[in-house]
Amino acid sequence: MKTSNKIEYLWDCLDNSRFSKKQELTSVENEIKKLGGKDKRLSLEMIKVILGEGQTKWEFREIWYFPGYEKIKEALGKLEGNITFVLSERKWKETAKRLLSIMNWIESVSVVLRFVKPESFGIISPPVEYVLWIQRKLQPMDTYEAYLNNLEEIKKESGLPRIADVDHALWVHFFRMQEKEPDAIKFEDNPVLNRIRLQNISDILFSKHDLSQIGKVLVDLAQAGNNEQIHRMAGLILGVHFERLVLKIAGKRGWKEDKKSESALYDAIEFLGDRINMKGELHACREIRNNFVHPQGVPTPRDLRTIKEVIQKLEGY
Repeated sequence: MKTSNKIEYLWDCLDNSRFSKKQELTSVENEIKKLGGKDKRLSLEMIKVILGEGQTKWEFREIWYFPGYEKIKEALGKLEGNITFVLSERKWKETAKRLLSIMNWIESVSVVLRFVKPESFGIISPPVEYVLWIQRKLQPMDTYEAYLNNLEEIKKESGLPRIADVDHALWVHFFRMQEKEPDAIKFEDNPVLNRIRLQNISDILFSKHDLSQIGKVLVDLAQAGNNEQIHRMAGLILGVHFERLVLKIAGKRGWKEDKKSESALYDAIEFLGDRINMKGELHACREIRNNFVHPQGVPTPRDLRTIKEVIQKLEGY
């Protein structure tokens, strides 16, 4: 049930469709339940229902590609018995991996999981990946698990009852964005959505690169595109890295931080600057770093180049 403190827009998306007719997903879910029986065993008949053979309850082919029925039937026959859908929190990955060995694509696997247990699974597709800024991982199962975690977070915030409902709502949102609907454009600034997006970006970014690498790339981007936001971000990141480097190198040479001092960076530069003959450069970078940190500061592209060059020198010590 919708409440005023939930993301009501997503509920509205559930009543929408990209197509001229409404997708009868519930009918497909009910048919899968009947075919699965008590054992919930995967069969070719279930796959045919999911793909929409003989009916027009939903437009599956708009989502992803499945291998032909003969290939699926052959692959099912090679497995030891049928796949039993043990979709508990601990066991679902094992089932999904077996499905992946048949269907080759995590998108196809997600379709099956979504209809077998819509409470816990959704379809991973390019439109929703775009909305959430999903970053592909080395292993398909890791990508899908991260995707499900995103959907779970939105489910809690929106009050939507099932993971499949969140997936459906975000999928509709993507096409509403393409049509530039005002409510869709407004939802793009939703804090929950932005938090998930930034987390997805930072997970991949900071797991592979250190601050120095990120800062230097941003410097190049800022100078190439003259983008003020990238310009300031590059300065902030390089400023942090500069301070860490100075404190680290000074500490290695015997400097001890005075806890009563108001500026450890200033003290470290005073100690280190003469020892490596860079005192003037280091203090200049300290001022640049301060300009990037404080809103009233007005750093320049030249400042970025300066702090980048000094960091490169410090990395040699």
